[in-house]
Amino acid sequence: MIAVFQSPADKIRQYAGRQHTPLAIIADPDRRLYRRYGVESRGM
Repeated sequence: MIAVFQSPADKIRQYAGRQHTPLAIIADPDRRLYRRYGVESRGM
C-alpha cells in the first residue's frame, strides 16, 4: 500500500519523520500521479 501526497518531499519528511508510517509515501507536488489516475484534490 502507498500514499501519494501533492506536498513536496521536504514537507512530507517533516511530518512523517515524527511518526512511524506503515506504508510508503510518495511526494507528487506536480500532481502527475493524480492526473494519471484521475484523482481529484480538494482545497486547490
